[in-house]
Amino acid sequence: MHYLFATIRTTLYLKCVLLTVFYLSISLLNTIEGTCGKPFYAPILSATEEHGNRISNGIEARRHSHPWQALLSVWIRSSLLTCGGSLIDWRGGNASDLVLTAAHCVTDLEDNTEPSLWEEVTYFFNRLFKNGISGPTVNASDVRVFLGVHDLADLTPPTIHIGVSAIAIGEFNKFCHMDDFALLKLEREIVYNEFIQGICLPDESEDMPPPESPCLVTGWGLKANGKPAQTLQQMDAPIFYGYVDKSIFHKGRMICIYKKEKYAGTRRGDSGGPLACLKNDTFVIYGVLSFGIIENCNEGTKKTAFMKLPHYMKWIRTTIAQLGNN
Repeated sequence: MHYLFATIRTTLYLKCVLLTVFYLSISLLNTIEGTCGKPFYAPILSATEEHGNRISNGIEARRHSHPWQALLSVWIRSSLLTCGGSLIDWRGGNASDLVLTAAHCVTDLEDNTEPSLWEEVTYFFNRLFKNGISGPTVNASDVRVFLGVHDLADLTPPTIHIGVSAIAIGEFNKFCHMDDFALLKLEREIVYNEFIQGICLPDESEDMPPPESPCLVTGWGLKANGKPAQTLQQMDAPIFYGYVDKSIFHKGRMICIYKKEKYAGTRRGDSGGPLACLKNDTFVIYGVLSFGIIENCNEGTKKTAFMKLPHYMKWIRTTIAQLGNN
């Protein structure tokens, strides 16, 4: 009898242990899946913390520490273009089907000749009555999005690739390159896990990232030696608040970052990637990489312009609704 009771107690104890482990696992999984901007694998927050392959004086990112990072493969005519992007968390759930990138990554302007004076006059006259004249974009079927990628030579799971069902861009065309950002609607929702997660969107009332927030830029663009990066690279991105000597830079719509090191900065292939800043222990996307800045007197400082997302949050939310995500 004593042996029977001992066996029953042992069995009950094991059941309790198993149930505890099960519920803790579910709780952890929900925490991972239902939260934006909180990577399961912590990003490197200082270039001195760890060293790796250089991308314009950046370092190799810790594997899967930027789970919102997307890789875009875009066919424009007979050429294959690669860009960066970000899976965005737009409704606070545990899945997303929207990626932010640069408009120039998904816009086909190759065959557009220099506009005539009449075309320019007509465009600006029409703009008085209609905002957001954009295009032409590439076909959605010509765009593939890869998520969960670290090494471009290894696209096996947990990496997934998915098609795009719709593309929406800001006012970006042969007359005006003002709004260089795009929303891509994926063919299906992607459920978050420890390798793939949406990044949080900024508040519309914000103008810039908080001064104390560390910011990072990520991508697979060219390294300082001119060769493409095979693994995801990251770079510290201090915000530049001074005057930018470039007519196409608009402070109200853009954020400028700078690097003082020789050859530092973003390169071809990084376009469309995020400016991700840590705010209250959560990563928020404040910008989409648009273009590099070469000034008349830059004193060795390399600057990069990002589209300022807080300025465009109204457009983003309106466009999400138009894409059928309300």
